[in-house]
Amino acid sequence: MAMLDLVDMLAREYEAMDPGDERFPGLAYALRVLVQSYNEHPDYRKEWRPQLPSTRPGAVSG
Repeated sequence: MAMLDLVDMLAREYEAMDPGDERFPGLAYALRVLVQSYNEHPDYRKEWRPQLPSTRPGAVSG
């Protein structure tokens, strides 16, 4: 499995996860760190960028 496939899998789990889940902040942080390595690549698309918890619909910021 390619690294981008693993990042995509994590992003899908993040999207499906309840914001009240205790793993939610850690997963959001992990996604931001992983995306940094791809962010500057010329083939990287802005729509692939995961939303921060504060901008995710239904997310509780805190």
